[in-house]
Amino acid sequence: AQTVPKKQLSNQLINNQVVDIACGECQFKMKGKDCDLAVRINGKSYFVDGKGIDDFGDAHGEHGFCNAVSKAEVSGKIVKNY
Repeated sequence: AQTVPKKQLSNQLINNQVVDIACGECQFKMKGKDCDLAVRINGKSYFVDGKGIDDFGDAHGEHGFCNAVSKAEVSGKIVKNY
């Protein structure tokens, strides 16, 4: 497992990394008003920009992101990590 100091996570590039993906509010207990797509990288959860929670099917379905944590291979950048 890769460990990264917290200060280095902001602006960190993620390239084809397998992560947990689910509803940030329902599964990862993140603060928010609505159900939003999120990933968990190295034990820390981040909201996803650019894709919606229902882009991959019904989030509230039996196997949807609000009811289950899935795995996904992702690429992107961690920005504005609050």
